[in-house]
Amino acid sequence: MATKIIYFVVDGKNEQAEFRSDDFSDDLKETFRSAAEAGPHDILKLYNVKGNLVNISPRLPENTPQTRYKLEVVATQCNDAPTGTELGVDFSAIEAR
Repeated sequence: MATKIIYFVVDGKNEQAEFRSDDFSDDLKETFRSAAEAGPHDILKLYNVKGNLVNISPRLPENTPQTRYKLEVVATQCNDAPTGTELGVDFSAIEAR
């Protein structure tokens, strides 16, 4: 199968990914996830130069370094969110209402 090179920008850094057109979508998504340093539950979005959302799949059209896609992590899982006591809030008072 043919090999594709996809050029993209993530967090202001120019990147490129090489994959085969018969690779699985999940493998390709994992490649982009790795480039974005995103976790397994983070949500990625890929935009073309016109700002349109494009699907991350092996059918992704090849591009050039001058027409890079833009990869964004739009939602991340927050496991380390502070608790109410760490924020100085007493939730028991709210629950008592």
